[in-house]
Amino acid sequence: MGINAVVFDLDGTLLDTLPDIADAMNRALTTLGYQSVSTEQYRYRVGWGARVLVEKTLPAEEQSESSIQRCIDEFQREYRAQPATRTVAYDGVLPLLQELSQRGVELSIVSNKPDELTQLVVKELLSDYRFAFVKGDHPDYVKKPDPQTTLLAIEAMGASAARTAFVGDSDVDMATAQAAGALAVGVAWGFRSPTELQQAGAQLVIEQPLELLRLLDPA
Repeated sequence: MGINAVVFDLDGTLLDTLPDIADAMNRALTTLGYQSVSTEQYRYRVGWGARVLVEKTLPAEEQSESSIQRCIDEFQREYRAQPATRTVAYDGVLPLLQELSQRGVELSIVSNKPDELTQLVVKELLSDYRFAFVKGDHPDYVKKPDPQTTLLAIEAMGASAARTAFVGDSDVDMATAQAAGALAVGVAWGFRSPTELQQAGAQLVIEQPLELLRLLDPA
């Protein structure tokens, strides 16, 4: 029996958001008097939410709660102002979403990006597709890898965990899938390598988005 519902991670899975995240963070750092860093350095700092991103980026001597919060606020302000300037869908993602929708597969998005920013980016770049549930990091929810929000997404889709694939690009996503009882599908085009995904518990790693269609029931 194949899957009939999919929960997607957002950053590094559906959308290449790294350039805009890096730009916003670097503008925040510059505003606060810190040195900016390369876009590539942010690749292993995303996936856990804005706070971890800031903690992994600020100098060791600037890790006070006030400094961290000030940087989070400035980053979110900068990102909110320009959420999708350089962000694009990965090759093959939009055809995948179209095909899944046409086949009646229920879709959701669960991200550790702040919820306001998640909603902005999805509205800007993915508004042509129907998602039963879209949620980022929000005070009323526990962020990934806790399965709470993913289980709410599965409920909103009217699906069962056993027939839901959780598709993501990080160890956080694979842990979330396992905790929710969903199929853990890693994507090779995101912010982590296939080896890292397999070590994190991916049951399948796909090289191209349309490969996900193999998991559906035969037409």
